[in-house]
Amino acid sequence: MIPLLMLKVVFLSKPIHTEPVSGEHEGNKAVHLGNYKLVSKWSKKTETNWELYKLEEDRTEMNNLSITFPEIVKEMSEMYDNWATTNKVLPWNEIEKRYSEKKDKN
Repeated sequence: MIPLLMLKVVFLSKPIHTEPVSGEHEGNKAVHLGNYKLVSKWSKKTETNWELYKLEEDRTEMNNLSITFPEIVKEMSEMYDNWATTNKVLPWNEIEKRYSEKKDKN
């Protein structure tokens, strides 16, 4: 069974959302807005390393456009930062530090 929201999108050819959708998992970050997706894979060396993809033209996310469109990266990364602040998302380095301190106490 296809959810009604998906049918609406298919028949009206409109995006599901008009606001940014952000997420974080184990330090990896993402913002999806319209045709653009901004992602960052966490590493100990670099907390954030944004990559930008235009999904309509690059569904497999092979062509990083972050250098070509730095203004979009800046705008969308600010959207992520606002979302993270609102939702009290801690930087992954901070979580690792707290976990290590707690582990050392036990």
